[in-house]
Amino acid sequence: MTIASDKPINDPAQDRFNRWSFAQRIAQTIVSRKDPSSIVIGIYGSWGDGKTTVLNFIEKELSQQPNIITYKFNPWRFSDENKMLIGFFHSLANALGKSEKNVKEKIGDWIGKYVSTIASAFGKAEAAEKLGKLLSSTELEETKTRVNGILKDAGKRIIVLIDDIDRLDKNEIQFLFRLVKLNADFVNTAYVLAFDDDMVTAALQEKYSAAGSESGRGFLEKIIQVPLDLPAIPLALLRDFCFSTIDQAIKEAGINLSEEDVNAFVRGYIDGLEIRVKTPRMATRYSNILAFSLPILKGEVYPVDLMLVEGIRLFYPRLYETVKRNPDIFLGSTIYLTASYDDQQIKKIKEVIESGIKDLITDEKQAALKLLQYIFPKLQRIYSNVYYGRDSIKALSQLKRIASEDYFPRYFSYSIIESDVSDVVLEQLLSSLTEKSNSEVTNTFNDLFETKDNDKLISKLRQKADKLSDKSALKLAFLVAANGGRFPNPDQLFSFRGPFSQAAMLVGELLEKIQNKEDRLNYAKQLIAIADPISFAIEITRWIRDIEQDANPSSLTPDEKSTLKRILADRIKQASTTENILTKYLNDAGTILSIWANWGSKEEESNYLEGLFIQDPKQIILLLNCVVPTEWEMGNGIGKKSDLDRPVYDYLDKIIDATKVMTILEKIYGSELFTKEYPDEESGENVDLRLAQQFAWIYKIIHKETE
Repeated sequence: MTIASDKPINDPAQDRFNRWSFAQRIAQTIVSRKDPSSIVIGIYGSWGDGKTTVLNFIEKELSQQPNIITYKFNPWRFSDENKMLIGFFHSLANALGKSEKNVKEKIGDWIGKYVSTIASAFGKAEAAEKLGKLLSSTELEETKTRVNGILKDAGKRIIVLIDDIDRLDKNEIQFLFRLVKLNADFVNTAYVLAFDDDMVTAALQEKYSAAGSESGRGFLEKIIQVPLDLPAIPLALLRDFCFSTIDQAIKEAGINLSEEDVNAFVRGYIDGLEIRVKTPRMATRYSNILAFSLPILKGEVYPVDLMLVEGIRLFYPRLYETVKRNPDIFLGSTIYLTASYDDQQIKKIKEVIESGIKDLITDEKQAALKLLQYIFPKLQRIYSNVYYGRDSIKALSQLKRIASEDYFPRYFSYSIIESDVSDVVLEQLLSSLTEKSNSEVTNTFNDLFETKDNDKLISKLRQKADKLSDKSALKLAFLVAANGGRFPNPDQLFSFRGPFSQAAMLVGELLEKIQNKEDRLNYAKQLIAIADPISFAIEITRWIRDIEQDANPSSLTPDEKSTLKRILADRIKQASTTENILTKYLNDAGTILSIWANWGSKEEESNYLEGLFIQDPKQIILLLNCVVPTEWEMGNGIGKKSDLDRPVYDYLDKIIDATKVMTILEKIYGSELFTKEYPDEESGENVDLRLAQQFAWIYKIIHKETE
C-alpha cells in the first residue's frame, strides 16, 4: 500500500497549482527593492494549502542572486522561548558567515550582546512596561546600531523565511511575533512569514484584546507590512489532483471500476464532497484513507459507496457518526415503502439528520443532503417524495451497497463479522463448483453453513444464482437439497420469508437454469428423491413452478408436477415404517399426510395412523393440532391455533375416516366432547379439548344432514 505524501515540493517542474509564478513575483519584488529598511511580508493560507512550497520556491529564486542571503527559521523545532530566541540569532549569524567568515565573527560578537540584553525581557515574569523600557534602552539601541552597521557594510540583503508558525501553541505564537517586531528594523533584512492568519489572529487576540489596547488582528497588521493571501487553487486543478491520487489508490487495491461506477463516484464527489476539499493536503489525506480501506473491503462492498462514505468520515465527521449510530433511520422502514406516511415520523428522521449537519454552512448542508440521498436512496422518500420500490431495494443488496441491511455494518467495521458471509469466500465457493470434487465442495459448503447466518447465506446465494453456469447451478442445487435440515423451519407468520422456504426457492431457481426440458424434469425427480428432510422435499416441490402458476419455458406441466408428488408419496410411505410422522414433522405433518393420501395410498396412510392411535390414543389430538392452522396477531406476531372448521374437517376426512376419529375422541373425553353450540376460540383455554369439541360438533351436524 502506497501512502501519498503531502510534503512540500522544491522543484518547480512538480508544481501543479501555479505556486511557482506566485513565489517568483514575491522574490523579484524583494530583489528589486532599493530601500535598505526592513520589510515583513506575510503569506496567508490554510493548512495544507502550499505555504511551505511557496517558501521553498522563494528561496530557490533568491538563491540565484549573489547579494541575497536567505535562511529558514523554523520555530517549531525549539522547545521553549529562550531556545527559540537563541536559535533565531544563531541562524542569522550562520547565514552571514556562509559568505564572509570575518562578518560572522563580528556580528556574532554583537549579536551575542544583543541577545543577552533582550533575553531578560522574555522571562516568565515579563510585563508590558518592561518590554517598553527595553525598546527604549540606550544599551539596546547602541547594540542594534552596531549590528546594523555590520549588516550595511556586508553589502548583503538578509531574507528570513519563517514557516510552521500556526503549529506553535498560543504562547509561542505570541512570543515569535514579539521577536519579529523587536527585530524588524534591522537594515537590509526582509522577513517572509507563512501562516494561517485566522489561527494566528486568535492566538494574538487572547494576548492583546484583554489589555484593551488593540485586537489580535490589529497587532498583526502593525507587524505585517505586506499581507498576501495565497492564491486560491482553481477548482479544476484541485479536482484533477484529487482524482489522480484516488486513481492510484484504486489501482493499487486491484479494483476495476466500470464507466458507470466512475460516473457515479464523480457525481457523488462533485455534488457532495468537493465543497469540503479546500487544499491539496485534504485531497491527499482522502486518497490515503482510500488506500487503506479499499484493499481491506475489496469484493465485500460496493467500492463507490465505500469511497463516498470514507469521504463523509473525513469531511463531515459529525454526519458520519450520525449515520453510524442510526442505521434504522438511513436503512429505512415501511415509511419509505408506502405511499402514505406519518408527518411525525418524517419530522423525527429530519431532526436526526439535521443533528449531523448543524455545524455546516447552507451550501455545505445542501451538498451533504444530496450525497446522503445518493448513497441512501430511500431518503428520497423524505426529501424528494420519490417512492423507492421493493425491487430497487433488492438491487441495493445485489450491488453490496451501504443502503442494504446486509452490507451496512461492513462500511463501518472494515471487517466481516463472524456470523456474516464474506462475498469473497462465497465467490470462491461458487467458482469452485465445477473445478473441485464433490467431497471438497461439500466440505466447504458445510463449513459455511456451520459458522454463518444461514438466512443471509441463502439470500446471497439467491442473488448470485442467475450468474451461475448450468453445471454449477445443478451442483449447488443438489448441495442445498441434501442439507435442508440446516435451515430453521419454525411455525411463524410469513414463513415463506424464512431460510427454509428461501432455500427451497433457491433450488427451484437453480433448476430453471437447465435449458433442456427433459433433463430439467429428470433432475427435478432426483432432487425430490434426495432432498432431506421430507418436509424440505415438499417445500422444493412447492416452489418448482408449473404452467398453472407461471407460464414460462421453465415451468413444469401439471402431469410433471404430479410425478414429483408421487415420488414424495413413496418417500413418505417408506419413512412411515421407521418414523412417527406426527411427532417428527409436527408443523408439516398435515401437508405430508395429505400428499400421501392424494398421491399415494389413502388406505395405507389410514392404516398407519390407526396403528399410531392404537399404541397411543392421544396421538389423535396431535393430529388435530397438526392439521389446524395457526393464526398470527399482526401487532405482536403471537400465534395461536385457529378453529377446526368445515374445510379442516373435510381435509381430515380425506386422511382418515372421520368416524374412526370420533370413536377415539369419545374414549378420551367422554360426555365432555359434546356441546350445544359450536365452541369457538373464546370457549376455553384448553386448546386440545376445543379442537376435539369442534370436530365432534361438525361431525354431528354432517351426520344429521346425512340421516
